[in-house]
Amino acid sequence: MVTCKSAGYFPIQDALYVTKGGRDTVLKTPHLFSSEKLQDIKVNDRKIYLYAWHFFPDHLEKLDGVWKLKLHDQTGQSYKDLEKCAYDFPPPYNVPGIWIRHQYFLNTSFLGINGQLRIQG
Repeated sequence: MVTCKSAGYFPIQDALYVTKGGRDTVLKTPHLFSSEKLQDIKVNDRKIYLYAWHFFPDHLEKLDGVWKLKLHDQTGQSYKDLEKCAYDFPPPYNVPGIWIRHQYFLNTSFLGINGQLRIQG
């Protein structure tokens, strides 16, 4: 099975650790893991790591050039998904194209020379 890292994504970005408190939220996300990987994680109590594009942009922050999850320090705060369902941990989603487009447009200026796009940053 090809992993995100073996495919060459985020060569300087390590995967984000999913805390024990976020484990149930992540494991309930459909199609995030193959059935074999999901079974291995559950049976062997494996740690879970996911790359930034598996999370909503609002649940991430970039510190010193590296993505981090915005974890709430206070109880009672929740994270929302696209359907506005509330979670105690940032819910992952399996649509990396949305994250990529979000990041691309944040770092793109449409004021390029000769009508060409100019990437900033």
